[in-house]
Amino acid sequence: MLNSVGAPSLPPETPSADALKLLRGLVELMVNPKAARELIAELDRAAASAREAMAAMADYRARLVDERRTHDQTLKSEREAQEKQLVGEREKHASAMAARERAMGEREGELEQRLAAAAADADAAARLKTDLEERLSKLRSIAA
Repeated sequence: MLNSVGAPSLPPETPSADALKLLRGLVELMVNPKAARELIAELDRAAASAREAMAAMADYRARLVDERRTHDQTLKSEREAQEKQLVGEREKHASAMAARERAMGEREGELEQRLAAAAADADAAARLKTDLEERLSKLRSIAA
């Protein structure tokens, strides 16, 4: 932050005790250039360390993003495979149910045919019985 004459100034919220401490430290650095160089070297090392840490974090983030993408792709593939399997099982079940329905329909048709044949046989047996009874009655009336 610059003041009205273009010189650096402290932010307005800086307490005066902190400002005095900062000015005292700056004066000490101006008086002792070796300490200033050491502080600058230390700050450079800290900045380099921070850049390395930021680069490591960027690499870590990139690995996490890649792992997330791989995880999402794997999950998607597994879901698709599971859905495909479920669809296959549903189709197989539906086919089996349709086959059972056809078999039941065939059995019901066969049963109806047998019932019709049995009813026809019963009708024929009843007619035969009636015919035999009539003949027997005629024979009895002739014999009597």
